Amino acid sequence: MCAGDLLTVQIPTGYLYYGETRHRTRVELTAELRELVDNMAQEMHAFFRRGYTPRVKPFKGCRSCSLSDVCLPTLQEKTVAASSYIRQMIEGP
Repeated sequence: MCAGDLLTVQIPTGYLYYGETRHRTRVELTAELRELVDNMAQEMHAFFRRGYTPRVKPFKGCRSCSLSDVCLPTLQEKTVAASSYIRQMIEGP
């Protein structure tokens, strides 16, 4: 989607590649998906400006996620602020 915007061309299809499973999934880049992504990006930027980290509910798909070890539900259990976590990851232990 970003490449299409940068190059001012219409790209109708993209792919998500999952490195852990070495699986590629086709994604139709519809107007509805573009609007959803734009709305989510605006919401994310609003959260960032407020310094707010929303709570999320873990679900069974979380167990197979490659980011499960750094996921927000785990952080929330430990009540670590996102800014502290990012600083720790950049600076090291």
